[in-house]
Amino acid sequence: MEIFDINEKQIKLILHPILDNFNISHKINISENIYDDTNIDNWICNKSTTIGGSIILNHLIKNPINNKELLIQRQQNSFEILNYNLNNLKENEKNILWILNLKKEIDDNSSIKLLFPYLYYLNHLNNYRSFLDFYHFYKIFFVPISYFIYPISIIVAPFYLIKQKFNLNISFSNYFKIFYQIIKMSIKPSGNYKKDLIKII
Repeated sequence: MEIFDINEKQIKLILHPILDNFNISHKINISENIYDDTNIDNWICNKSTTIGGSIILNHLIKNPINNKELLIQRQQNSFEILNYNLNNLKENEKNILWILNLKKEIDDNSSIKLLFPYLYYLNHLNNYRSFLDFYHFYKIFFVPISYFIYPISIIVAPFYLIKQKFNLNISFSNYFKIFYQIIKMSIKPSGNYKKDLIKII
């Protein structure tokens, strides 16, 4: 069963950069028309069980070399995979490639950043369950509550300052009326849009 569907284009984007990192010495330059005329691409697809195998085989054939020692070394390198292991690899190949593509998926997915700390100095803390529990608790409860408390504190804090620091005997209802009048005056239009904008800010 496939974990995540990954298309042929994504597979090539994952595997080709890996192969391109290997510098091929003693390379022979051959025209692409030769490969087209021989229809070798279809032959390569039929010779390999896995997509990755086809890409590696295609890479070797389309990058011929004239280094005798290296060619002999390639011929001597052999390994055997049992049929059931090969079939298992074929069935799970896209899942493995999806895992290789997982970092890019996470980087592009902003919802992951909401669930887990993504800053480089907090990344290692994702390995600790107790920290993640606290982090999620903070995100679920404290952040929404702070959004609710912050606007209220803008109104209540000056009232507390007036009552405690300046010892003015004023009720909250009178304070709120004054506060309301100040807001009302600050947004009252004068006809000068530039002046009104500066006043509102």
